Amino acid sequence: MDIRKRKIKGILALSQILIYLVFILSAVFFLTNKTASALTTTSPTVKVGELLLDDYENEDEKTSKMIFDGDALSDLYEKITNINGATLSDLINIGDKDSSYFRQSNNGKDIIVELGGKQWTATYLTTDRYGNLVLDLWLSNYDGTKSLWNNNYDYNIGTFPSNMYGISYMRSFVLNNGGKYWSSNTSLTSAAHNQDPTNQYAMFTMSKDAGVNTSITTFLIKPEDVDYQKTEDARNIGDLYTLNNDSYEKLSSGKWGTKDGITYNYQDKQGYSDWKTDYLWLPSVAELGFGNGTQGIWKTSKEQRKNSTAIETWLRSAVYNYASNAYYMDEDGNLAYNFFLKERAVRPAIHLNLSSAQEHSSRSLAVPDKVVREYTGQPLGPDSAEDTWFTNEFQNSVTIKYYEKTSPNIEISKPIVKGNYEIEFICANNVYWSDTKKQEDRRIDFEITAKRLDYPKFDNSQYSIQKQYAGDEDISFTLGNYDKNFIEVTYSGTDNGVSYDGTYSEALAKYVGKYYLDVKIKDEYGSNCVFKDKPTNSKLEFEVIKAEVETEILDGSSSNIVGIRGSKKKVTLNIPDAQKKVHSGKKIYVQIIAKDEYNEFELSGNIEITGDKLQYNEIELNIGRLRKGSYDLDAKVVDGLNGDSYSVSVVNGATLEVKEVEPGSQLIWQMYSGSDTDGSFVGANIGDIESEYDSFAYDGKEYHFEVTPPTGYTVESKKTTNSAGDEVEYGKNADTYITTVELKENANNEITEYR
Repeated sequence: MDIRKRKIKGILALSQILIYLVFILSAVFFLTNKTASALTTTSPTVKVGELLLDDYENEDEKTSKMIFDGDALSDLYEKITNINGATLSDLINIGDKDSSYFRQSNNGKDIIVELGGKQWTATYLTTDRYGNLVLDLWLSNYDGTKSLWNNNYDYNIGTFPSNMYGISYMRSFVLNNGGKYWSSNTSLTSAAHNQDPTNQYAMFTMSKDAGVNTSITTFLIKPEDVDYQKTEDARNIGDLYTLNNDSYEKLSSGKWGTKDGITYNYQDKQGYSDWKTDYLWLPSVAELGFGNGTQGIWKTSKEQRKNSTAIETWLRSAVYNYASNAYYMDEDGNLAYNFFLKERAVRPAIHLNLSSAQEHSSRSLAVPDKVVREYTGQPLGPDSAEDTWFTNEFQNSVTIKYYEKTSPNIEISKPIVKGNYEIEFICANNVYWSDTKKQEDRRIDFEITAKRLDYPKFDNSQYSIQKQYAGDEDISFTLGNYDKNFIEVTYSGTDNGVSYDGTYSEALAKYVGKYYLDVKIKDEYGSNCVFKDKPTNSKLEFEVIKAEVETEILDGSSSNIVGIRGSKKKVTLNIPDAQKKVHSGKKIYVQIIAKDEYNEFELSGNIEITGDKLQYNEIELNIGRLRKGSYDLDAKVVDGLNGDSYSVSVVNGATLEVKEVEPGSQLIWQMYSGSDTDGSFVGANIGDIESEYDSFAYDGKEYHFEVTPPTGYTVESKKTTNSAGDEVEYGKNADTYITTVELKENANNEITEYR
């Protein structure tokens, strides 16, 4: 512990030295282990911005609400209570609280408040004798102000002890409280010090009437109205003695220090309690506490008691048994005492009347330059759901009026239709605009824009949709959700089997074709709404497309079909998926076709496909004059009662490979008209007794077969007969003709008849 030994000028008698040593020993209990810390600028703190509004000094302090910043006060209340949106009532409800409570509310951090451009640490929350809520603020750090306690001192108490705070030079002159101050232990200065309006603390000590326009004394409480300072006693925080200057009222049970039979009790001295009427004062040992703990009334932390620079800080407490010494915090925050003849930092404190500050405060309001709303068909204005600034507090703080932009002097009802308007905000007397810091009526632009509507779409999220024919059953085309308040959808066509139900947003159609729904904005909203996007023709298209019949073409079980050029081939047509067939009661005709890279060739006649059959056997493919090579097989609808409602496809990848006939391997039947032939023929293997040539229509020409035997065979005879059995040279008239040859096998002369 650092107890600085005072320097004694002159020669002291031995008895005086012994007395002084006894005094030091008697103080050991009080000062031992009572080192403490005080607040620095780098300490862990939470800060509250300036409590005073700009230009507050130009307001009437008795009536104006533009003195204190309500936003900063609310921030302060939240930090004190740890309650979001805390109000003054919340502070009242928690009762008296010290700075340890404030730290608990802020994760161990002290609260720093800016007031009058100075930084203050919050130390104690209480009420005055009139019920006003009071927050004690102590200057948080050395601000450059330092002073002697008095210009001299005296060891003797006398009439005016030199360490009696109420008559100190520091209180009267430096803190600008005014009045006479100590001259000797028998007298005060002959003239009272007049308060100085240029003093840096003038706003905290002098009224506006005294010429200090920035004064806030109206909002400060004097110690005489705060009960805890009336009877402070350092013994209540662990000291052995009552200290002069701590309380302003006479204590009936104090324990005062003594020396040489003299009791150091100044309570009855003239000027002892003069400080109780000061707005600005120095804190005491009883308030600040000492040591590493938080024993004081304020329970200040070590950080609060420390300066950021190496300088000692005066307290108002007098040393308990010596008239020439007072207590201070040394540069490290340790409690110490010494003579007055050294300048030390002055860190005053105030009682801020929060009740009065709140009453004379205004909250800031922020508003944009322009508000834009989309048309809804209802009256529009600012909306708390969309405008974060349009809070309940905002709404309760202003009166709102509306005007057309082109007629700004004629108030209108809350607007509905698209257009440009102005909104006027008339402020209550407890709010101001955050950008101008003024209470004034304000107008902003307000625009209602056209409502942007989503164009209806089908439930596939497209403007068009296709579905397959369903055998004359109704096919449903449903729209997704759209704003029926503003949009009208209708069907104006006359197509058979097509309808639209607006209640269920459903179109029905039966037959293959394209159909359209008309979409428009309802007439009464036409000028206030637009579509965000829409199809080119401004219609919704729904189409019934042909139902797909899926088939397979097989030779046995193989989809790879082989045929001889100029011959015929029989295949099977299957419908493998019963869901992909002709509907029950419907009928179509299809043909099988072959495709190469450039051409399409019809191979079969019309095949009748019905809804009750899935397999069609013995389908004859006329390979005819197809060139040798590979072809893809497909099918197409060619006729039928319902042919326009179906399409057909081959889904098994069937192919046709056309091969040339090997010379001499078959009996070749080739059709001629006179000496002309189209090249088509029927090839018959040995053993195939009968062959058939496709029928064709009468054309007046004469037809006959030329026969080429296979190698090793000879044609012995040939004749042609008509249906009556008469032998004829050729076929000409519409009839059925049979050409018969006798074929002899040369190796054994065996004759077989082929026809």
